[in-house]
Amino acid sequence: MRLISAELTFKKELSNLEVRGIEHLLTELYEDEIFYSPIDLGLAYTSSSSYAAHNVCDGEFRHDDKIISHFAVTCNNMLIMVCHDDEEVYYYYEVTN
Repeated sequence: MRLISAELTFKKELSNLEVRGIEHLLTELYEDEIFYSPIDLGLAYTSSSSYAAHNVCDGEFRHDDKIISHFAVTCNNMLIMVCHDDEEVYYYYEVTN
């Protein structure tokens, strides 16, 4: 996963295919022992006027010493993992396999 420093624009809605695609990619990363299981994360889809997200609901999971908040898709179809530190500063990571 690569830290992104550019400004991002996110989709406001995700299709069922996109939601399942996020879960599938995370499952692949889990099976390769790179990441957490989507089942352990307890992902739940929501959308708002800002953007759509697949939120982590079942506990606190960390990446690079930051708390994983949710996953979102940019308007140019990049899967982004959104994390924050203990001071609520947000960080964006591109998820790839």
